[in-house]
Amino acid sequence: MAEVEQGVFARLSGQAGVTAIVGTKIYPLIAPPDASLPFVVCTKISDIKHHAVSNDISLTVARVQVDSMSTSHAQAISLSHAVRVALQDYAGTTGGVGFQRIFLEDRTNLSEFDIDSGKTTHRISQDFKCWYS
Repeated sequence: MAEVEQGVFARLSGQAGVTAIVGTKIYPLIAPPDASLPFVVCTKISDIKHHAVSNDISLTVARVQVDSMSTSHAQAISLSHAVRVALQDYAGTTGGVGFQRIFLEDRTNLSEFDIDSGKTTHRISQDFKCWYS
């Protein structure tokens, strides 16, 4: 059985709105040190299996964080919007994962200044709740 983050990765990789901005730069967990901006990073935060009184049901709920990273705040916003359009309310099978529904739970704007390079990286972090079986 595929992992939920593989399904999210596959969904984002197949969406023109996302790939028009980042190409193939969609990474699991952490971006390579030499990755050029903009890019997307997907991280599974939690994965909770639901149980019924008499047996286990096949429904699992995962929280997946998707970070949209860019050198400009405007581009980070555009990228995060494309990510949200790709995932919000999605239901279907992709990357071997059967999604019942994906919901946006939280969105945070962050900026990181690298004192050595003098560059700022803008990050918009979105948490999605993924119901899948």
